Amino acid sequence: MVIGAELFPESAINLRIGYNFRRASELKLQSVRTFGGVSFGFGIKMNNLKFNYAYSKFHTAANASTFSLQIDLDNR
Repeated sequence: MVIGAELFPESAINLRIGYNFRRASELKLQSVRTFGGVSFGFGIKMNNLKFNYAYSKFHTAANASTFSLQIDLDNR
């Protein structure tokens, strides 16, 4: 099961957070809290540009950061 939320979806800045229960249980360690399964990010909208960043915590040794840039060519 995955739970996620997005705050301010229609504004210039939005925040996102999520938790993946399966990933957390598969990648947990016996004696250490790893925060595996946690993900968060944000988005910024400026005119016809959108910039997004997301961070996912897989394990104590594995994290992922994702960046995206979206350009709306129809909006003038």
